[in-house]
Amino acid sequence: MRYELVSRALAYVSCISTMSLFMTSMAIAAINVGRGSSPCTPNACVAGIMVSKSGQFGALASTAHVDALAAQLWSAKV
Repeated sequence: MRYELVSRALAYVSCISTMSLFMTSMAIAAINVGRGSSPCTPNACVAGIMVSKSGQFGALASTAHVDALAAQLWSAKV
């Protein structure tokens, strides 16, 4: 009887502790979401790599350039 009571009390304490840690981590995440702006505006900045609005691939603006490059890479693969 006493073992069951102690076991149930430990289960409740463990559950409450887990929920407390979960709520704390969610609160910290919610605070961090609204904090500050990116230093790379108006461009996107991901892990130190800057991607500008002019295009990621530079001169590959038309599909003809992309097709020509794909043909060269495919022939080099074989």
